[in-house]
Amino acid sequence: MEKLDIKVLDSNNNILRIFSPLTDISEKGDYYFVRVNLPGVKKEDIKINMETQVLIIEGLKEKPIYGSERKFHMIEREFGVFRRKIKFKERIDCKNIVAILKNGVLTVKLKKSKLNIKIDIM
Repeated sequence: MEKLDIKVLDSNNNILRIFSPLTDISEKGDYYFVRVNLPGVKKEDIKINMETQVLIIEGLKEKPIYGSERKFHMIEREFGVFRRKIKFKERIDCKNIVAILKNGVLTVKLKKSKLNIKIDIM
């Protein structure tokens, strides 16, 4: 099988790497809560999708431009394209998903579905 070499570029044609932001997942009653650390990311740079019990959160955290005069001793913050895929064991009510970005933390509230499908045997 041929290995694909996929490169993601920013607006200045710099190669960005894909990273997974730190994420907490909790559950209370009929809801799941997903909290993702995204400091410095604008809400228009975040995309959220739900596909067959899988929550996909992805987007871009642009690297700041400091100029060539600055000498760095350490860089620990991550920049580039981010992506998290979270699979839930229970069905999710896709009409009741709420996402809020506040103080650099994205919170996604997902309601568990009460839909039970009964299949009659013929």
